[in-house]
Amino acid sequence: MEMKKLNILVTGATGYIGSCLVPALAKEGHKTRCLVRKTSDISRLKGLKNVEFFYGDTADPESIAGAAKDMDIVFHLAVLGHLKKGMEEDYTRVNISGTKNIIDEAMRSGVKKIIYTTTSATLGIINKEIITEEDAGFPVTDYGRSKFRAENEIKNLIKTGSVPVVMLRLTHVYGPGEQRDLYKIIKLMKKGIFPQVGLSENLYPAVYIDDVIQALLKAMEFGKIGETYIITDAESHDLKDIRKIVNKELNRKINIYPVVPKDLTIFMLNVLGKLFSFLGKEPPFSAKNIKSITAGRRFSIEKAKRELHYNPAVSLEQGLHKTIEYYKKNNLL
Repeated sequence: MEMKKLNILVTGATGYIGSCLVPALAKEGHKTRCLVRKTSDISRLKGLKNVEFFYGDTADPESIAGAAKDMDIVFHLAVLGHLKKGMEEDYTRVNISGTKNIIDEAMRSGVKKIIYTTTSATLGIINKEIITEEDAGFPVTDYGRSKFRAENEIKNLIKTGSVPVVMLRLTHVYGPGEQRDLYKIIKLMKKGIFPQVGLSENLYPAVYIDDVIQALLKAMEFGKIGETYIITDAESHDLKDIRKIVNKELNRKINIYPVVPKDLTIFMLNVLGKLFSFLGKEPPFSAKNIKSITAGRRFSIEKAKRELHYNPAVSLEQGLHKTIEYYKKNNLL
């Protein structure tokens, strides 16, 4: 049965996920309103059928008044990602206050469902074999803490029965066009300077962009109000497997990578982080990244599979092939 055509507001529409979601919504025949700032690059979205633009900033409630008028669904994707230390107030302004502002606007407008994307960074490092939606979070980064606070504020509103929110908790999102987390790892691997850290598994939970879009579309139809769903690949991937695929895609010989003690790696990255902070730059990798990778985190997607009918369709090898081809074509590697 074909889904009814809806009026949909997307915040963060020019971000990586948003710029992939909007064309998918247009393809399905929905009318989409993109909430963008005046400084946003909307070139990827111009010309799409049934797509319009509303100029405003989620951190400024007056500027978004009317953004959700006549909308059925809101996808709240707008986020401020990882910043250098000392920018906590910006996280609060965008990730917490901005989220509250868009929820207030949606509720004034009578929106039926708000789909909010959050992050596995809210969970931090949990010493558990399989992590589920029921596990309490212990975020270790400023970014993770800001999203954790936003999650908790939403949960408190949900308890009152006043907001129709569905939360999708994403792991690392990768794919053509993404130039943050996994891109940095691939660049380091190309240079042969991404070793095995410690003797434990070096797990990297990730999800390909097409599977993220699949989850968002299914949350629109099947997501239960008040519920949270972990969205990731079918399994966490060991960096050894990622390294093998990267070497194959780049036609590099399989090098023997040294095993560097975990404590030494963390110490060195802490020193490097202070140096980069002094220079006003963001380090390519942090001690907290290493703690996360060596924690052996595995996430369950059973709830998303059962309730959203989510089924990750792109394998690690397929996803990395498409992603690396994009990087090579655009001279990014």
